[in-house]
Amino acid sequence: MDVFKFLSSAESAGSPFIKLTDGDTIQLRIISKPLTGWEQFADGKPHRWPAEQSRPEGTPDSTERPRPFLCFVVYQYTEPAAVRIWQFSQQSIIKQMEMLFNGGQIHWAEFIINLRRKGSGLDTQYMINGTRVPLEPALIEFAAKVDDYVDLQALFVGDSPIIQPLPTIEIDRVESKADDLPF
Repeated sequence: MDVFKFLSSAESAGSPFIKLTDGDTIQLRIISKPLTGWEQFADGKPHRWPAEQSRPEGTPDSTERPRPFLCFVVYQYTEPAAVRIWQFSQQSIIKQMEMLFNGGQIHWAEFIINLRRKGSGLDTQYMINGTRVPLEPALIEFAAKVDDYVDLQALFVGDSPIIQPLPTIEIDRVESKADDLPF
């Protein structure tokens, strides 16, 4: 058994956050209200505060400007399928999501989102597209009690947003086949 391979897979499997590397593509669905705020890195650590507040006193000085961020609880369909947290501040993702959801006219829970990362460092690009698919009953049920498991507000004080272990949710997805099409 390769010890280092085990350790790296255990580390990524244990994180509740969406983390993509170059070439990764995942499918996910947003199942919570958004958390919005400002994020600024100082000394390699993120410092966050609510969108409606100014930068808190005591936040370390940084040459980086604060950036708006969004954070959601999502269901990741791609293996390993799980409830995860998706936090991002990349303007390219924000703009693509705004287009996908028609500037907020279409609810995000109506879509299964395909998220792809290409490149690394300053050359990183994210591509987003989505397919309107009815929300699965198991996700509706979990979304009604998501606050029992996750407190996204904890990100503002640097704590883990996980209140209790996230449940495993079994989703029955109906895949369409070419011979199912009416034409």
